[in-house]
Amino acid sequence: MDQKTYSRGTGRWWTDTRIILALIAIHGFLIRTFSAVKHEVVLHEYDPYFNYKCTEFIHRYGVAKFWQAFDDGKTCRAKIHADAGSWYPFGRKVGQTTYPGLMLLAYAAHTLIQYVGINASLKTVCIFLPPVCSLATVYAVYMLAKEITSNECAALTSAFFIGSLPALISRTHNGEITKDAGAFDNEAVAIPLMVWAFYAWLAAVRSPSLWASALAALTTFLMALSWGGYVFVVNAIACFTLAAIVLNVRRKQACAVYVVYHALTVTLCFSVPMIANAVLTTMEMKLPHLAFAAAVTYIATTGFAGGGSMPKCAYVCAPIAAFTWLLVIANTTENTSSLTLRLKSLLKPGRSAAGNPLVASISEHQPTRWTNVVLDFWVSLIYNPIGLYTCFKTDLQIGYLALAMYAVFASYFAAAMVRLGLIFAPAAAILTGIGLTYTLDATKKNALMIVYAITAMLMIAHVTHSTAVASNIYSNPNVMLSWQTKEGKRMVIDDFRDAYSWMRHNVPRKSVVMAWWDYGYQLKQMANCTVMTDNNTSNYEQIALTAMIFASEEKQAHKMLTQLNVQYVMVVYGGVAKYSMDDINKFMWMVRIAASVFPQVQRARFLGNRGKELRKQTLLYKLCYQGLHGMSEFDNVRETKIDPKPIQLKYFTEVFTSDLWLVRIYRVNSAQSDAHARDST
Repeated sequence: MDQKTYSRGTGRWWTDTRIILALIAIHGFLIRTFSAVKHEVVLHEYDPYFNYKCTEFIHRYGVAKFWQAFDDGKTCRAKIHADAGSWYPFGRKVGQTTYPGLMLLAYAAHTLIQYVGINASLKTVCIFLPPVCSLATVYAVYMLAKEITSNECAALTSAFFIGSLPALISRTHNGEITKDAGAFDNEAVAIPLMVWAFYAWLAAVRSPSLWASALAALTTFLMALSWGGYVFVVNAIACFTLAAIVLNVRRKQACAVYVVYHALTVTLCFSVPMIANAVLTTMEMKLPHLAFAAAVTYIATTGFAGGGSMPKCAYVCAPIAAFTWLLVIANTTENTSSLTLRLKSLLKPGRSAAGNPLVASISEHQPTRWTNVVLDFWVSLIYNPIGLYTCFKTDLQIGYLALAMYAVFASYFAAAMVRLGLIFAPAAAILTGIGLTYTLDATKKNALMIVYAITAMLMIAHVTHSTAVASNIYSNPNVMLSWQTKEGKRMVIDDFRDAYSWMRHNVPRKSVVMAWWDYGYQLKQMANCTVMTDNNTSNYEQIALTAMIFASEEKQAHKMLTQLNVQYVMVVYGGVAKYSMDDINKFMWMVRIAASVFPQVQRARFLGNRGKELRKQTLLYKLCYQGLHGMSEFDNVRETKIDPKPIQLKYFTEVFTSDLWLVRIYRVNSAQSDAHARDST
């Protein structure tokens, strides 16, 4: 394929390009709506419930009040003082601890839709926003690939793969968190912004201008407003700049662009409450500051050498100023412990359990398995090495250099942490487009038909695989469990929503509910309850306290719950419904988390045969297995027989059990809880 033929943006080919891009985008949108077709229009997972709640608040009260909002577990209130609800009894400054980009986009989209006369609810807009954002990702990858290669075929192929790449459809590999319809999460808007940021930076380097550099900074700021993954973008662009300086690839242009880019990015990100001074003081921002100092020094010194009007003192002043800047930043740097726990798990994948068991217990923070890599990238793995080779085959260019570095860095992070596979997805798609195009171009004429046939088969396999994965694995919301029987009949378990609905109508509004932190956001949004912990995981000690209560004996746990003014406890047991992600399977993680804060909790005591007997005395075990001896004799998840000895609870009263015993709710027996119960009636 002649590069000149496919690099033209006019005429018939351009018309064909628009049609092909539209078809790719439509396909990417449709495979992300399987959930709405198979189930119903419903929010997925955990974080989307909190994000929707924040969007609802912005829609009701406006953006200005959102920055001061406190979450009381029922509604966000525009108050500065702590409120006794979310993270009871401490509260949470929602506006100061949230990336609001997704919520602001959803609010703007809903306002626009209402303005043009389409009567769609805010919830519907939030549910379908992620599939719509996939359209922007397709076009962004197309533009970035075209900017790098100047090859229309490679750009279209890259767009084709990114539109349906499973790694971008889901950021976890067991169906827990999806980018399907209903997955109203930050990454949905952050990933297209990340690609646009890279495109804007590369375009600015190739055609240096103040406006192009400012556009790159603006797109990075918008991503920072939406997701903490902005750290990857600013560090990647810093690495691109340093590499350009060292390898003398558009050195002057890269430095000039980076000075403007870094100054504007830092200034803009400083205005985001969630980031604030972290853009200056955290360890993960040190490399961008170093690149900024290097760029300033290079421009100052070479500008004079090139015959400019700069004074001779620039040779001395510029390095001194840059060194002073680095000293100031170094002195304001927080100590080593300020390095985020997630970043530590990236640098030492698989070792985070010892330092922070809470981070290690989250499935999406685990190192990625090879089977998951194949599942999420499939055909692209064949062409990625070819594409990487092509980047260095000819003279070194800034676009190919940046792509190669981006791909190498992102692939490492994708291997180190499951959820970061979607960062590597755009690079994988572009490398696939380049590799596939190079393969066709390098093939001799006598073998061209065979290669075309193999390529067509691989592309069909990609579409088939992606569609099957999106339909069968990544389209099942965890709030509704479903599977297919051997007879082909589809079964759906709606125990979670039944439990939340019961709590919403029967549990007093001011009652405090203790559950494992996984269910915090859903409890607040769907059950309208005040909770001790939620998915924000901002208070490690509070989560450890919850874990210790679950790992304590009934009497001791009751005493602690009474002191904390907790009226209800919710547990999840999957032994009947065959739900393997229940609280019993999380128990040893609870013990690890509790032991890291409270020395009286000893993990070794719960191991072995003696530990098995000790676990039967814990509050979690009793609340899960209470009453089961007459209903089921076998635990389908642990594949063990249930102890036939009946469990007698003295300090807790069962008030609700779902149809398949998946969700169980107990009232804490005390004078105060009884008073609440009387008030509710």
